[in-house]
Amino acid sequence: RPQQKKEVTQKVAVTEEVSMKEQKETAAAADQAVAEAEKKEAMTAAAKRKEEEAAVAAQAAAAVADEARKKEAMAAAKRQEEDATATAAVAEAKRKEMQLVAAAAEKKAQAQKAGQASIKKNETRLFKAAEDGRTGEVQRLFIAGTKVNCRGPFQDTPLHRAAFNGHSGTAQVLV
Repeated sequence: RPQQKKEVTQKVAVTEEVSMKEQKETAAAADQAVAEAEKKEAMTAAAKRKEEEAAVAAQAAAAVADEARKKEAMAAAKRQEEDATATAAVAEAKRKEMQLVAAAAEKKAQAQKAGQASIKKNETRLFKAAEDGRTGEVQRLFIAGTKVNCRGPFQDTPLHRAAFNGHSGTAQVLV
């Protein structure tokens, strides 16, 4: 029986050795699985951190973009306000220019009217002086620029009136 005992002991030793080897392999496999799990967990945590950082960066970018849009909108509103102010100023300047032009035209018309009245007055004086034979008055009005060929209401001239009334000296001045 010692031989059997030795064989059994050897078999037990081999079995224990195989069992120890299997335990070591199992432990190594378990350690490797734990390490891989920890590695995956670390990678997952890192990925989550990166996702969170990306989300924060995206929010910051959105805030910057919103601020830029607000500034552009404010600038556009300011440009519109400046354009409106400039347009109003141009319209006011044109209105004032039109008023000045109208006032100048009115003054010119009044001056022409006054000038025509003055010419008419001098022509009337010339007709009366020619009719009355006042040669000196006729000469003075001629020198002042009164037209001697002006026409009266009946298409007559100062020469006609002087001749009709027999004032040959006055008629000579008018010729």
